[in-house]
Amino acid sequence: MNLYDLLMKRRSVRVFKDQEIPETIIEQLLDVANNAPSGGNIQPLSIILVRNPEGRKKLAELAGGQPWVRNAPLSMIFCLDFYRVKKWAEMGQTDFRGEVAINHFLIAYADLMVAAQNVVVLAESFGLGSVYIGSIQHEIEETRNFFEMPLYVLPLMILSIGVPKSIPQSIPKLKKEAIVHHEKYRKPEADEIRRVFDEK
Repeated sequence: MNLYDLLMKRRSVRVFKDQEIPETIIEQLLDVANNAPSGGNIQPLSIILVRNPEGRKKLAELAGGQPWVRNAPLSMIFCLDFYRVKKWAEMGQTDFRGEVAINHFLIAYADLMVAAQNVVVLAESFGLGSVYIGSIQHEIEETRNFFEMPLYVLPLMILSIGVPKSIPQSIPKLKKEAIVHHEKYRKPEADEIRRVFDEK
């Protein structure tokens, strides 16, 4: 399967087989996360691997009781990590205050999601399925406490991964014409907006 077909057929998977992911594959998933583009190549990202039953159970609770988080053999918590960046800046006698600047946060969050998507794509190529879980953001402090994250580390996304037991056949999407603008933004009128969502 070529890359275009793989990406077009990719679906969020929420039902996993009770089957471990080989360590060699996990290492490759981490390699592509680490090799993802990063603003200024600062890489303000940390990934916590959650595989033991206790951690999976707690993470599922923190994510709003979603059973696929507990049932997936591997979940990765993607964290915005300004702790490491600030320590590095201090060693170089520089004052990094990215935690109070919205542009630094947005660029770091983009870095985090690009790394996560690299993992998703490679996982798909190995026949694995995955699902993003953003609801962890509702329980940031409890998540930080349970997983012993220091100040300036924020858990912002979970990626649960495993061998699919079932894969959704299709998912409704807007037609690409609804999201593509040429040269300048074309402001759609109410009738067009209603139509594109009705056609979805």
